[in-house]
Amino acid sequence: MGKHKFVRGQTLYVLDYIGADNTKKPIVVHGTVLHFDNKLNCVTVALYNDVCETYSQNDFGRLLFKTREEAVKALNLLPKAYSYVYHVIKKKVYKKLVLGIVGHYTQELVYDLFIVVHRGTAISIKEIGKSVFFTKGEAKKSIK
Repeated sequence: MGKHKFVRGQTLYVLDYIGADNTKKPIVVHGTVLHFDNKLNCVTVALYNDVCETYSQNDFGRLLFKTREEAVKALNLLPKAYSYVYHVIKKKVYKKLVLGIVGHYTQELVYDLFIVVHRGTAISIKEIGKSVFFTKGEAKKSIK
């Protein structure tokens, strides 16, 4: 993750999502860099049809990748629909049913992917390994 020199017209592979209602799932899509803003430290990428999204430069290696193989590897690390994750909130571990993955713009006006959980607030995938874990043991270890 981190700094990457973006060039207009550069090909990137991007984590996005597809589906409707409760069948949303993450996918890898081919994208093209349209613009890089040095002041805001963000990059605008054309994805498919007329869809363009703006990402933080820091999303390189997390949502934006140089090769399809790197993107697929990251995709496979995301939770699948109807699996469980363990969310640590205020030193307590909560088991949450994953309904899918969706994309939203954050308060920083950059695009991010979120884990949609049953009866809960969507959680940024940035939280995987910080407050969201795939096993209860990992979640408990993070509290200590």
